[in-house]
Amino acid sequence: MAHRGPRVVRHAREIRERSPMLFALLIASFLVTLLCLYVSAYAGVNADRHALSKMKEQMREVEREQRLLNAKVAMLTQPNVILERARALGLVPAPPEAQHLLLQEAPAGESPATPITTDAAAAAAPAARGE
Repeated sequence: MAHRGPRVVRHAREIRERSPMLFALLIASFLVTLLCLYVSAYAGVNADRHALSKMKEQMREVEREQRLLNAKVAMLTQPNVILERARALGLVPAPPEAQHLLLQEAPAGESPATPITTDAAAAAAPAARGE
């Protein structure tokens, strides 16, 4: 009787014929190993799913914070709010004479646009510098 096929298959047939209990134990251990691999893979997938749901929750929280901060920035940058906060800090608007700034064309070879202030602002400038 000639045995055909790969050596492993022949060896498995010999084990099955000689010791059926050993063959059953090998099959059972193989199935247990497969079951362990499946459970391990399932646990990994489940852990990844849990981490993903946590990240999505964090993303929603950060987006909510961003919307709140954008609304706060929009409120704080309104001109009337800026004016109220400046007054609360003791700041006052500049007098009208200090608000005028005139520019003249610079002659060739000089820096462009030399500022010229009004008389009141020019008189106040040395006093402000401590001269």
